[in-house]
Amino acid sequence: MEPIELQAFLDLLEEVEDPRVNRTRRHKLTDMLLLVLIGTLCDQRGWDAIYQFSAFREAELKTLLELPHGIPSPDTLRRVFRALDPGGLKRVLVRWARMLHGATEGSHVAIDGKTVRGSFSSF
Repeated sequence: MEPIELQAFLDLLEEVEDPRVNRTRRHKLTDMLLLVLIGTLCDQRGWDAIYQFSAFREAELKTLLELPHGIPSPDTLRRVFRALDPGGLKRVLVRWARMLHGATEGSHVAIDGKTVRGSFSSF
């Protein structure tokens, strides 16, 4: 099983059309897409939660992303995602899912539904 390279995923994200005009592009679109994906996978709900989660881990995230102007504000994330073409983003995410499927050779990953739903006991 071959690991999926981060750069391969970032290359896929580059295919998402940036809806902003050039002069308003302070943050890289790929950085914002990955921040939101990471935040969402880590159960952050809403732009403020994703921002706080990312800001707390900014040093770690800078090892993966460029973040030339730091973490984008919640308002920036919201505005950019509202302007994105959902079909274009979906096509890229479907291609990513297919890459993951190929990398795992179709094997299954078991996820405990009780843990995912937060109904587990921590003692």
